[in-house]
Amino acid sequence: MNHPHTFLPFCLLFSLILFGGRSASAAPESAEVSAKTTTASSTKLPAELATLIYTKRQQQSYLLTFVARPDKEKFQIRRKPSVAWPKTESFMLKVGETSPDNQFRVESFQAKEAKNELGIVIDASELTVTHLPTEKKYPLTRQVETVIPTYYAEFQNEDQRFFVKEGDTFVVPTSPSTKFKLLEVKEDSVEFSFEQGPGKVEKVKLDRKK
Repeated sequence: MNHPHTFLPFCLLFSLILFGGRSASAAPESAEVSAKTTTASSTKLPAELATLIYTKRQQQSYLLTFVARPDKEKFQIRRKPSVAWPKTESFMLKVGETSPDNQFRVESFQAKEAKNELGIVIDASELTVTHLPTEKKYPLTRQVETVIPTYYAEFQNEDQRFFVKEGDTFVVPTSPSTKFKLLEVKEDSVEFSFEQGPGKVEKVKLDRKK
């Protein structure tokens, strides 16, 4: 099965090195921004984010195929080449084990059958894995390539441009006093959290600049 893969530009890789895996978050100057705490109260956009703009989402793909089940306990999973992982590797794992590249953990197996386009019954068993960088679960159907995306938000702060990976904690380069965590990166918006005080966590949603 063919999937479009979005490649991270060189400037993204440079930015990740420059900021040590952290980056900054962006909000359009005219975007409406709302935030909620765990008690559902709201707050205005923090001063640290006043000049930030969320410009676009970038994707890095991790490609897996559930190839075979050699015995009752082991499963063969193949990692396909991608920009971040250019070499093909084959893993033999049991339920509960983590891949040698520390990217996923095998959670469960379910035997299934399905009919193909010719009406022939085929093995459509599913192996559920957890993508460790994002803690999201993905079903791997036998002999079907699965694209596991890692999203990055591209932000602009005055004349600086940088990237933040979904799930990462970051500071704004021009105002490093507050730490933010990027919770979710969507095409049109991002959501992140920050501590407004002891035990008080705010969530802010920012729209992408159009």
